[in-house]
Amino acid sequence: MSEEYFAAVRLRRSVLELKIEILRAIAEGATKQSQVIQRSNISWSMAQNFIKRLESQGLIESKRTGGRKTFDITERGKRVLNSYLSMIRELELDIPIAQTLKN
Repeated sequence: MSEEYFAAVRLRRSVLELKIEILRAIAEGATKQSQVIQRSNISWSMAQNFIKRLESQGLIESKRTGGRKTFDITERGKRVLNSYLSMIRELELDIPIAQTLKN
């Protein structure tokens, strides 16, 4: 296999990383689905799937505001996000989300 293949594989995000990206986006103020999609850099269908999962896990909440669905991170979601970021920093892993939040 070529080095280009392995470089491309390293750039792919895992399911865990995608969920963390969505949690981070919502924690940083993305309340509308379009904002979550844009900040997380995922497709509409993937966002819907992951948002449903995060809601069922009690990590985010949705509500209707003015005819639009908005999202908020729960206390449990904040704990999960902070635990993940803390672990990544402690292990000094080179994961993009941890790099963006180090500062």
